Amino acid sequence: MNQLPGIVKFSYDEGKKEATVVFDSSQVDREAVSAAITKANADMSDDDDDAEDASKVLGDS
Repeated sequence: MNQLPGIVKFSYDEGKKEATVVFDSSQVDREAVSAAITKANADMSDDDDDAEDASKVLGDS
């Protein structure tokens, strides 16, 4: 996530299984952030059955 241009802050609370993403919308759009989270989720899901869906992380649910 931090390698995506425009990401100001990314943090993940393992205990709550909750991510916080702050991004600069002039550099990256919400869809690109969502896609990056979805990819990270897919990469994690092999090891972590509790990985969150990108729409939940971004508050789109």
